[in-house]
Amino acid sequence: MREKELKLEASFDIAEFLVRGELIAFNTTHNRELVFAVAKKKLDYTDVGPGGTFPKIKSEEGQTYGIYYSTNNEIVHLTDIDNEFLNIHDVQLLPDYRILLVCCRCLYRGENDYDLNGRIYSHQGEFLDEILLGDGIQNVQTTKTGDIWTSYFDEGIFGNYGWNEPVGSSGLIAWNDKGEKQYAFEPRLGLDFMCDCYALNVESATTTWCYYYTEFPLAKIKNHELVNYWDIPLSGCDTFAIHQNYALFKGGYDDRDTLHLFKLSDNNVAKYQSRITLGNIKQIDLACARGDTIFILDGSLVYKIYVHQCL
Repeated sequence: MREKELKLEASFDIAEFLVRGELIAFNTTHNRELVFAVAKKKLDYTDVGPGGTFPKIKSEEGQTYGIYYSTNNEIVHLTDIDNEFLNIHDVQLLPDYRILLVCCRCLYRGENDYDLNGRIYSHQGEFLDEILLGDGIQNVQTTKTGDIWTSYFDEGIFGNYGWNEPVGSSGLIAWNDKGEKQYAFEPRLGLDFMCDCYALNVESATTTWCYYYTEFPLAKIKNHELVNYWDIPLSGCDTFAIHQNYALFKGGYDDRDTLHLFKLSDNNVAKYQSRITLGNIKQIDLACARGDTIFILDGSLVYKIYVHQCL
């Protein structure tokens, strides 16, 4: 195994936006730009009870979310969304710069009585629609054609918050922007069902990759069909990028701040190429990936890492 150190220059410093509120969503767009959301009022995201602390789906007072994205090597303020009561955890852009805000939790109270946890706004901050995306969402990524991919952690797959028949029971779903299901993951090629989808990379409108528990395969889905997979000898990663026949994974259960490069060979084998340390990054606070690019947040500094840099 090869050891390699990368020293990177920050692509953006988002400090001026973070002083306006709390960073609550950090993600990438379909064209591999940055998109993030800042809550500008005090957060009301948790309930404290006798059994401990629990996520709160809605706030007592409406929140204001500032939506920002990168373009032409600068950060642009797209809009503010006012008086939103749903507690937001993720953000994506849809065609025509529509904004998708997502709460990762939603409560089932009875038939036709549950939280609609996907909220769609115009680029001017006007409410357009709300859709059900299911409880226990791990990751959200949209395509240039407006498809919405959602992956789920264990509670979203096996059920909680009143969901005896969870929306996310397959572990991975593609929706259209009306909230109509287009695809749900079905294991084949000898793979097992998902118990927890740890990482997602929607490379294009036709190609999606996922990495999931229990055996941690890297699975490739093309045109809504599972076409290939590779056994990854690394457990617990939450972010990965893809370039040709190489996969770059961030961290693992015991190694959160390093990168691991694999070559995707024939016969479902992923060959370990190198362990990459990030010399000038103190700590990876947040990370996300699209295609061949990983975005890393260290404090207020945003770094881009491309797979080809690690070859």
